[in-house]
Amino acid sequence: MSSYFTIEEASFDDWKRVVDLCTETDRWSFTYDDFHVWKKAFGEDKSRFLAAKASDGDVLGFVCMAKFDPNITTIGMHYVQPKYRGQGIGTQLFDKIMQDSKAQGRNICLNGISYMSEKYADRKGLNNYADWILSILNINGGADTSKIAHLAGNSKVVNISDVDVAKIAAYDQSVAANIDRSKLVEAWLNHPAAWSKVALDGNGSVVGYGAARMVTLDRLLFGPLYANDKATAAALIKAILDHDTSLPTRRIQFFSPSTNDDLFDVLELLSGGNCDDGGYFVSQFTGQLLTIDTKNVYAVSDHALGFI
Repeated sequence: MSSYFTIEEASFDDWKRVVDLCTETDRWSFTYDDFHVWKKAFGEDKSRFLAAKASDGDVLGFVCMAKFDPNITTIGMHYVQPKYRGQGIGTQLFDKIMQDSKAQGRNICLNGISYMSEKYADRKGLNNYADWILSILNINGGADTSKIAHLAGNSKVVNISDVDVAKIAAYDQSVAANIDRSKLVEAWLNHPAAWSKVALDGNGSVVGYGAARMVTLDRLLFGPLYANDKATAAALIKAILDHDTSLPTRRIQFFSPSTNDDLFDVLELLSGGNCDDGGYFVSQFTGQLLTIDTKNVYAVSDHALGFI
């Protein structure tokens, strides 16, 4: 390949290409529809998607970012094809995507894949770490929801269409460091590849919500999954998996803060003791860490452009 490449605003075709690539080389968990959902959630003014492209049009690398008010920028999907790594492509992509936010003094964060985390800290200033890692938990041998039925408490689990989205967004804000993510909540819960549910208490107040979407390699990825307690989380997991008889047979995946032991307990029952550790990401910031009670976070909203 020629050393010549350009960095351009990424098209949907570029996105599809990089999803295929990162699935093949790194087994990352995304879906083509994520691109359109992010665009809807953040708009053109608060998101950007960049592709590094060779002269023949092939996508060599990719990165994206999103902005949350008042001053948070998330960076995700930082990827370069393995055969082109070490040539400065990833560095140029990262510098370009963070340039605007850095100039504005925004607090930049990302969930860094374990082998890249130290480089992000040393070279890009993302050296403030959360006191937990983002564990990847997998169920590969099928799930039996009857095994967690006894855990489900008294909360009522309903479809998202049965609840005012403003109530769900308000609950999300209470979990997500008081940051308003209402547009993301609405877009993500209506993701075309997702099944979404909401948990209500006896007074009709939201006490949890969750979504799971089909991603590459025939995996069902939960996220977000927020709940006030283990019983509510178990009820949401069961309701989502019971929504379609094929779902419990899929490979199931959670990206969960390592400090939430309750999720592992639920998944061990659900999987018959076959919940596997699939590695981890590191939540890291250029500025002050966000104050988040991870006991309510059973799966993060989105490991690419979400901060929790």
